[in-house]
Amino acid sequence: MLLDDGPDARALRDYRARLDELRSELDQAEAMGDLGRAQALRNELETLMAGLSLRLGNPRLRGPAETARKAVTKALRTQIGKILEEYPALGRHLRDTIRLGTVCVYAPPVRIDWET
Repeated sequence: MLLDDGPDARALRDYRARLDELRSELDQAEAMGDLGRAQALRNELETLMAGLSLRLGNPRLRGPAETARKAVTKALRTQIGKILEEYPALGRHLRDTIRLGTVCVYAPPVRIDWET
């Protein structure tokens, strides 16, 4: 079984040349005030960059799932921090039992029967 480590040197040169070409065409379209062409070139440039980013593992360009995951993680950490200030025992419990990542999980080590 062969592992694909990404584009070879020739493919990278071709990608780089196409990116340069798109940027040049975009500059020309903007200089000429051709808004439709400029937008089409921007879209193609973004699509190519996103594809290359995924292919090469570039973390700077993320998809919507990664963006959402990061937003949820940040929100949960912020709220747990606020709970820690007001209710330290509960905050510590949540901090220690909530696992954040691709899936967020509340996983206490033992079953807890909550009183209402």
